[in-house]
Amino acid sequence: MSPLLELNGLTVELPTSSGWVRPVNDVSLRIEAGECLGLVGESGSGKTMLALALMGLLPEGSRVKGEAWLAEKDELAAANGAQKKSATNCRNLAVLAERDWRTVRGREIAMVFQEPMTSLNPVMRIGAQIDEAVRAHEAGLSERETRRRTLEAMRKASMNEPEARAEQFPHQLSGGLRQRALIAMALATSPRLLIADEPTTALDVTVQKQILDLLDGLRRELKLGLLFITHDLGVVAQVADRVAVMYTGRVVEEGTVHDVLGAPRHPYTQGLLAASPKLERGALRPIEGTVPQLTALPPGCPFEPRCPLRLPECAMAVPNLRHVSGDHRARCVLVPETGMVTTVVPEFTTPKNRP
Repeated sequence: MSPLLELNGLTVELPTSSGWVRPVNDVSLRIEAGECLGLVGESGSGKTMLALALMGLLPEGSRVKGEAWLAEKDELAAANGAQKKSATNCRNLAVLAERDWRTVRGREIAMVFQEPMTSLNPVMRIGAQIDEAVRAHEAGLSERETRRRTLEAMRKASMNEPEARAEQFPHQLSGGLRQRALIAMALATSPRLLIADEPTTALDVTVQKQILDLLDGLRRELKLGLLFITHDLGVVAQVADRVAVMYTGRVVEEGTVHDVLGAPRHPYTQGLLAASPKLERGALRPIEGTVPQLTALPPGCPFEPRCPLRLPECAMAVPNLRHVSGDHRARCVLVPETGMVTTVVPEFTTPKNRP
């Protein structure tokens, strides 16, 4: 059985005054149905650009290379034979035309953005906005059926008193309820892949936990693939099954939550963990330097100028992803081909296995 989503060498190129840059560079990932993949990295690492590529929302003039295979529903497979992956019912999102994206965006793949107040229309009632999302993909539905689906989606998003909330405007809702409204809008069309782009950043800790529990419960109950984008490793530890760490457009480490957060192999991942707040008292250890501009990347490993463990060979070429163990891979010369490591990793306690 193929994954719900499988990326092979996906690359996004954008034109700039200094030439073409690659905010997403040779990314290969997979997401199974019902699985949560956490995508982690500093601002500018390419996380959101990758999400926009999967939604067909890249800036005008951009170029996409590689493959992004989305497994199709049985009833859609026969209609897309020209873009079908051999022996499986999949289609390549990297080559879709805009007219084809209309059957995918919002219907097959939905996205929950970071700031609800910039995503919701301030002069439309919440129910009307979710109605509009339903009608965009189910034009033949009656008004009554459309509203039924809207209220059902609001209940799935754990919005209390959905009939009353549907008549309210965004400014009348709390930050947590506005985020739930966006989740309801995404769920209203029954997507199979949900992309959540830092959905808890602007929320307080209590509401953040509620939203995380909601998303975790929904992907298990509805068998959703969930791509959870964040810079917070603590959040990833709560909701993700696997983690991919990005830096300057590339995946530098990938594996299960237990492997990547419990025994990180790339110095960048180690640095992120060392800079993350913990319950124990002690000074945080920031990563020295800043993320390099995409127009001025170093010739070798892009993290080499900031890496405290750098070797002369790090400046020569970008390392390949090296196998550590199981599903765990890291893009670092400190990981020998045998999978053994010689680096000292910071202490980190991963959460107990979730049911």
